[in-house]
Amino acid sequence: MTAKSFTVHNTANPNATAANHANYECNNNLTTSYHAVVDDKECVFLVPFNEQCWHAGDGSGPGNTTSLAMEVCEFTDTARTTAAIHNAERVIADCMTGKTPVGFRCTQLNGNNIVPHQKWSGKYCPRVILSSYGWDKFVAETKTLIGGAPVADSYAMVFAWAETAEARQRLIDKCVALNCARSYDGPVLYAHASTTKARELEQFIGADAQLHCMWSVATPQSTYNQIGVGDGIGTRPWIVVDPAQVSPDTGKLAAAKAKSEQIETLCNEIQAL
Repeated sequence: MTAKSFTVHNTANPNATAANHANYECNNNLTTSYHAVVDDKECVFLVPFNEQCWHAGDGSGPGNTTSLAMEVCEFTDTARTTAAIHNAERVIADCMTGKTPVGFRCTQLNGNNIVPHQKWSGKYCPRVILSSYGWDKFVAETKTLIGGAPVADSYAMVFAWAETAEARQRLIDKCVALNCARSYDGPVLYAHASTTKARELEQFIGADAQLHCMWSVATPQSTYNQIGVGDGIGTRPWIVVDPAQVSPDTGKLAAAKAKSEQIETLCNEIQAL
């Protein structure tokens, strides 16, 4: 699927978190699905953006077939609901400006392509954003984030695996050329670099049929400094994003490096599956 719009929903399931909805989405046989769900603390990406989900209620119409879907959690606590909405704005903006992990970007879209679920089926959804928060306000704030000043370069980690020893060596050579710190675990490699170099490394991996990018995680000046591994859909792990971690404090760099050691353990577990 090549997305032509980005559809926003409210969950209409008060006090259930993004993790709650992600668990349910991955463990039922319903056709209803969505690409991402966000709450007041994190966003869970479930389905890559080049795959269709069934969410719009318009059958084989353009809502289901050409629009990305995000569910925004709602809470009886108004402050938590507002925080979830703000996180949704941030994540949509990051998807449209290419700051999200590989597979979850829609840089061909802009703020004019953000639409409510109501557009496709007439359903009053996203009900909280349409009513108490205000749809025009939501779109305007997201557009501001899309058009904001670029985030300063920060620390990033790229996780990849190679099908062959030769491909692994090509990846190592590229890391050396980019002066990326790196570590290995069999076919799995993870590299530490600035986000600028990490994006170049992603492009290199994407152009090599024998190399595969598992995750790309930017930290600490981006929202993407926490990942989680779960059952996912099929063999795909979840990518969990924690917007609460946003901070311009580069003093968190040491903590981010410590996080990489934790993620190395996760890579070991995945390889053992």
